[in-house]
Amino acid sequence: MYFKSPPGQHRFMPWVWLIFLGFYAFQPLFAPMTSGELLMFWAGLGVFLWAYFRALGTCRPAPYIWLITAIGAVEAPFNPGAAALFIYAAAFSGNMLPTRQATTHLALLFIVIGLESWLLQLSPAFWLPAALVSMAVGTMGILDRVQRAAARQQAHDRDEIEHLAKVAERERIARDMHDVIGHHLSSIALKSELAGRLLARAETSPMSLEQARHQISEVQQLARAALTQARETIAGYRQRELRSELEHLRQWLQEQGFNVDMTMALDELAPRIESAAALILLEACTNIQRHSNGDRVSLECRQLADRLQIRVADNGGAADVVEGNGLRGIRERARALGGEMRYRTEAGMQLDIELPLETSIEAA
Repeated sequence: MYFKSPPGQHRFMPWVWLIFLGFYAFQPLFAPMTSGELLMFWAGLGVFLWAYFRALGTCRPAPYIWLITAIGAVEAPFNPGAAALFIYAAAFSGNMLPTRQATTHLALLFIVIGLESWLLQLSPAFWLPAALVSMAVGTMGILDRVQRAAARQQAHDRDEIEHLAKVAERERIARDMHDVIGHHLSSIALKSELAGRLLARAETSPMSLEQARHQISEVQQLARAALTQARETIAGYRQRELRSELEHLRQWLQEQGFNVDMTMALDELAPRIESAAALILLEACTNIQRHSNGDRVSLECRQLADRLQIRVADNGGAADVVEGNGLRGIRERARALGGEMRYRTEAGMQLDIELPLETSIEAA
């Protein structure tokens, strides 16, 4: 007997459950009763119906449950069918009360049934269904309520996981966009400035005009590459190959006027750690191009038995370092794989990143 209808159940179901009142009405219809007993029967029926619908429409049904129990206890001596009222009370308790309170209610119901049956020597026609069916219905109600609560919690957990996954994906896209687009925009800005200076000298130096055209052409290529990589980053499809990224960064830094020393000792890496390492190196080199006043850069990438070591260092002055989006993005990217980032500024800027290989391979 389940009074709390699940979503989508017909709104007339509470009326259907009243069919069990047939057991309560059996005695007055088919056995003789005194006028006083009949009066108590009809009064009890009216109070029961009022309490029944009140219990269904409130968030605090306990008083109405005990009222139904009291009616059953009063009528049990002359109407064995009053066992049905105890069953209704047990069903309300199991389905509508918190687990601990429902358990207490059912225990007290059982005590009331047992004491009244023993003291008044009531017929087994009353106490057998009152005790056994009430306990069964109440226990089923508790179990059903616990299952519904667990299902709601699981749904809530799924929603929370989906929300966290969306947040993590937005953060990933933001980091990738900052790393990839920031790198290209820095190059575009420098080449645009160079093209502007060359155009300013074009009247006196025809060669400057040709060089300016070449720089503008490279700006266009960089803009197209930035747009393509932005689309790939948002889609999450791009797999960055670490060796080629290191070679590209060395050439790019050399174009910016840096002398580059590169050390690379790599075997096969998991795709996720390879992409993360490539983006970390890209952001670190972009930071050097933007902020370093040195002329030498060291790039190291070593694969050990259990971790990947990355070191990016330059000889520019870096006494006061403010951890902005670039360094925060590197730190977050490393932490996402269970790694860590450190830096020091004794003789320029030296950035050390370690990424555990086992964690990354499992995550991939």
